[in-house]
Amino acid sequence: MNQYPHQKLAIRVCSLNVNHLNTATHAAMHYISSCKDPPFDIILIQEPWWQEINSTFTTVSLAGWQVTTLKLNIHRTECPRTAVYHRLGMGINLMLRTDIAQDLDYMIMNIKREGNTWPPTTLINIYNQKTMINNDSPTQEWTANCLQNHIPHHSTPTIIAGDWNMRDPRWDNGIHTLNPCTRAMIEWLHGLTFALMNKPNVPTREDNHGHSSTIDLVFTNKAAMSTNILSKVYVNTEIGSLSDHHAITFTIRPPLDESPCPTDNGLNWKHVDKEEFCEALKDIIEQNWVVHTDTVRDLLNQNRNTASETKLEKVVNMIQDYLEQAAAKTVPAR
Repeated sequence: MNQYPHQKLAIRVCSLNVNHLNTATHAAMHYISSCKDPPFDIILIQEPWWQEINSTFTTVSLAGWQVTTLKLNIHRTECPRTAVYHRLGMGINLMLRTDIAQDLDYMIMNIKREGNTWPPTTLINIYNQKTMINNDSPTQEWTANCLQNHIPHHSTPTIIAGDWNMRDPRWDNGIHTLNPCTRAMIEWLHGLTFALMNKPNVPTREDNHGHSSTIDLVFTNKAAMSTNILSKVYVNTEIGSLSDHHAITFTIRPPLDESPCPTDNGLNWKHVDKEEFCEALKDIIEQNWVVHTDTVRDLLNQNRNTASETKLEKVVNMIQDYLEQAAAKTVPAR
């Protein structure tokens, strides 16, 4: 039995590079903690703040959240490039797969919510950088190239998210040539059935000089895509207000065959008059003309590339409300 019946089955995730900044971490957590409908469950951090306190190196601790690093005892000469937080009291089960790999630049986890009947999802948090050994070598290996040897079985739904530090013309129109290292990474990702889930050409990093790039990416494999467990992949420009990176947010939801059936509202859609339904919909929009016009102008115009997830959720709810009102007026009962 689910011990957290008030929580949805879906798991909401945020991924952000905080540039080793304590302030950026706290600012992001303050924003995330204020999101209630729905709340975030897991935060993937790249380049976490890591400093010595009372002779022990540690990262930011946050009330109500459990922080996880690759291992409990990290040597003082080492610096983790990834960390994960999950909210306590939400029924989140997070298992760090140190049996698969132990690398300070990526973390492989199995995640699920208590009470779910569907298998765990493999979630990988990555900070992709050149290996710290033989920095002068022209054939220097990247973190992602090490990761490919530790990807779990292809039949396991897997999501890789984080700061990839790689640009490609297919998702970043600020670059026009393909780097050989990037090409090699794309080839093995495709070979393992992974595909990019970001919307192309939406910047995820902007420096102090106004230069932007798309390097924070979410990839998912065929097993995850075929069950449609990943949704609502957004670039959020508000969470990382003190970082030069924008946050990527997404939702991991039950597979299609595990999704709860919607409640039958007793309407007979086969006998609806389409013209009557459309007219009712137009009337409802006209009754809400001021709000509707402002929303279209500010968010639903073709020149708008980014928006916060909260604003997009409000738009979706507004449209859903329009449709429900029109259905109630025009669709006959069974």
